[in-house]
Amino acid sequence: MTTNDNSLPTRNGIINLPNLGFNLDLLKKKAPNNEIIFMVKSNAYGHGELPIVKFANLEKGINFFGFASLREANFARKRLPFLEAEFIVFSDLFMVQKNMDWSLYAENRIIPVVHNISQLESLLNFNENNNASIPLYLMFNTGMNRLGFDTEEKDLGQILKLFNQRGITKIHHLMSHFGYSYSVKERNTSVTNQYTIFGKIKKFFQSHAVKINHTSMANSGAIEQGVALEETHIRPGLILYGPSSMLQKEARSSWNSKMVSTISCKILSKRTVKKGERCSYGLSQLPEDGILLVINLGYADGVPLSISNHPFELNGERGQFFGRVNMDMTFLFFPQVEDVNFCQEGDVINLWDENPESFYRFIGKDIHPYAVLCSMQMPRLQLEYLT
Repeated sequence: MTTNDNSLPTRNGIINLPNLGFNLDLLKKKAPNNEIIFMVKSNAYGHGELPIVKFANLEKGINFFGFASLREANFARKRLPFLEAEFIVFSDLFMVQKNMDWSLYAENRIIPVVHNISQLESLLNFNENNNASIPLYLMFNTGMNRLGFDTEEKDLGQILKLFNQRGITKIHHLMSHFGYSYSVKERNTSVTNQYTIFGKIKKFFQSHAVKINHTSMANSGAIEQGVALEETHIRPGLILYGPSSMLQKEARSSWNSKMVSTISCKILSKRTVKKGERCSYGLSQLPEDGILLVINLGYADGVPLSISNHPFELNGERGQFFGRVNMDMTFLFFPQVEDVNFCQEGDVINLWDENPESFYRFIGKDIHPYAVLCSMQMPRLQLEYLT
C-alpha cells in the first residue's frame, strides 16, 4: 500500500505502545500464573528500551526486565530512576573485561545472572565484605552450551560446597534456557531433555536443604508451546513485539498478537526497464521488461541482505526485491505490470503494518524476525511512539 504524504519523514517507524499493551494482556491470559520477565535487550529488539520499559512498567504493571549487558541496564536505570522495577542482566555482566566489580549492581538496583563458579564466589565475597544483598540469580547449562553452570553432580556439588562454607541456604532465582523451543518437532526431544535436566537441578538443591524462591526457563517459543509454565516466571522476548518465534516453515503459531512496530519508506526512483538491463552493485540482470523502483531503506536500516528475490506486493501488483541491497537503498522489480501508474515517485510504502502476517510476508520463511527487528536503527529510522 502507498500514500503520497509529504509530511511524513523519509524513513519512518511507528512504535505502537497500545499494541504492546494488547500483547501483554494476551500473554497474561496464556500464562496467568507466571510473573513476566520482559526481555528488552538489544534496545528492546530495536524498539527503543526507554519508552518500552516505561510503558510496560507504569501502564501494564510489569516489574521485571531482562537486559543483555550491564551497560544496557545501567543506561535504563539512570534515565528511569523513578521506576520500581527489577533490572536483570543476563550475559555481559561487567563494564570492563575481567573486572568483577559488583558495585554498580548494588548502587543501581540491578541484578546479575551468575553463570560460573568464579563469578559466584566473587559475588558472595562482595556481599559479605560490603554488607550487600545482591540476590543470587543462577543460570544453568542444560544443553545449549552457551552460558551457565555445568550440571554434572560434581559441578553442582562444587556450588553446594561453596554455599555450605558461606552459610547460603537459598537461591533467589534458578534458571536455564531452551535452545530449540521454537520448533514444534523438537518439543518431545531436545526441549523435553533440557527440561528434564532442569528438574534434576532443582531436586538436587532442594534435597540438600537449599530453598529455591523462583525459577524460569520458558522463552518465547516455550511459552507458545505451553512448556515450562509450571515455573514461577516466564521470559518472553520476541512475541511481545508481535511476531511468533516459531519456525514459519513448520506451522503457523496460535499467537494472535499485533506488531508493535510498523515501518514505512518512500519511493526515490521509478523507471521502466527492459529485459537484460542491469541494476545495483554486482549489476544484477533483469529477467524481463518491467518497472524498477528504488526505496530509501537499506541494510543500515535493517533490510536483510538475503531479502533479494523475496516477493513483494504493492497496490495489487506483484513484484520482488531485486539485486543486492545497498546501505541506504533497495530495489523492487515488478514485471508484467497491468497498471503502470500503480505507484509514483515520492509515494510512501508500508513494509509491514500491525498485522503479523504482513511482517511474515516481508521477511519470508528464511529470514528470522530477530534479524530484522533488532537491526532497526535510530536516528536513521525516525521512530514515532503512539500512546
